[in-house]
Amino acid sequence: MPHSALRPATFDERRAAGAYVGDAKSPVGCMDCVRLEAARRQAVAECHDHDAVVDATVAIRSHFRDAHLLFRTA
Repeated sequence: MPHSALRPATFDERRAAGAYVGDAKSPVGCMDCVRLEAARRQAVAECHDHDAVVDATVAIRSHFRDAHLLFRTA
């Protein structure tokens, strides 16, 4: 396919390909965010186990990406 034939995908094409997640919700008032952030802060405050801090940080970032971002990357 020649480069000149390429174009950005339309909204409908992105949705059909699964690149648009329409059911993403606002993080404002999300109780999962509140719970995960509290766990992360507790892990940082205790500061006994670096791996626990990393795990808690990964958990909240993963939740945010999966639950609140509208566009999913491949």
